[in-house]
Amino acid sequence: MNFTRNAIDELHERRGGLLTPLIDVVFLLLIFLLFGDFRTQEGQVSSRIEAADGRSSAGRSGRMLLIVRQEAGVASVRMRQPGKPAAIYASGLEELDARTVRRALRAAGVGELSEFSAVIATEGTVDFRHVMRLWDRCRQLGFGDIGLREES
Repeated sequence: MNFTRNAIDELHERRGGLLTPLIDVVFLLLIFLLFGDFRTQEGQVSSRIEAADGRSSAGRSGRMLLIVRQEAGVASVRMRQPGKPAAIYASGLEELDARTVRRALRAAGVGELSEFSAVIATEGTVDFRHVMRLWDRCRQLGFGDIGLREES
């Protein structure tokens, strides 16, 4: 074999010529994976915790308290205005739809839901998925603002 300087350089060129782009690609891929931001935002939920004294910070004309309760894995919801003992609407979480809620609100003499802040409270232990499902239903119903009430 001819081990002259030209032969060695030629050998390095042949082998290095194929290997250099591969090393560059792997290095760039490593940088991309280390410094890339792969967090997904599936839907941001803005939350507001209701003040302990019950004041609403939303500037709406009123509040509507939605109390969710879970029994044997099934969630039920009661809707009432704070300070009033009677519930305006009560049903299972799955049956909570806009038409029946609006009908119940009209019967109770309550205005549009966009004028109200919904305050979600739990009674007893409730799975978080039920609270989030109720949160989504409140958005679908058209509440002007939605908040959570801390357990006391």
